[in-house]
Amino acid sequence: MNEILKNVFLESGYSLETIRDGFEYYSLSNKAYFFLLELDQAELENLKNYSEFDLIADYDKIKGQYQTLVKAGISNTIEKNSSLIITVKCNSLESIESLKQQILMIEEDEYYFKKYVIIYSEDSILEIKTSKPLLELFAKKLVEEDKFDVYANSGITNDISEYLVILQFYIKLPFLKLSFTRHDYESLENKIKEKLGPIMYKTYDLIIENSQRIEELNFNDRQNDAIINDILATLKNA
Repeated sequence: MNEILKNVFLESGYSLETIRDGFEYYSLSNKAYFFLLELDQAELENLKNYSEFDLIADYDKIKGQYQTLVKAGISNTIEKNSSLIITVKCNSLESIESLKQQILMIEEDEYYFKKYVIIYSEDSILEIKTSKPLLELFAKKLVEEDKFDVYANSGITNDISEYLVILQFYIKLPFLKLSFTRHDYESLENKIKEKLGPIMYKTYDLIIENSQRIEELNFNDRQNDAIINDILATLKNA
């Protein structure tokens, strides 16, 4: 996953920086800084409180290197603009559900860094890790309507694991932005027309036009029969 993130950062204009002991981080014009931490599923599952996360050896090393950069005075914005990307390799993307508490606990703490947790499985990145340029691939895959429909209707499932990883990139990496064509912003009215067709849309339009009259009607009151018949006749002639 670190190699994938490396390509994402480089394609986004960030530079890879190295300091003592080969420690690496990403920087954008000395104005934004990103550090990476890898965890496995068991490490995240076992966290009961934030103090336990604070004691993870690799995280402690990152804090030490970060403090070195702060003391070196490489930038007067590093303390305000540093983020930590935490990648967690799981057996399945469905693990996100069982790890929600740990993810929220980590991301809600901004001491030292803003923190973002990305969950992935080996199967979910099979194509991603062999593709370049990545941002072009992400943009194409993220707007695949069938994948979004599965996510909207069924939530997190392994059937769309790659899609879910890409979705996390755009949610968790604040510098990634989606660009849409005008087609992507097609109005709701036009989408309804396309789905219903001209005949059904005319009926739909009449129902909307008469919706207030229909809502206010008491269908059990015989005095409203004339109004009901009038509405039915209007719809029948649509």
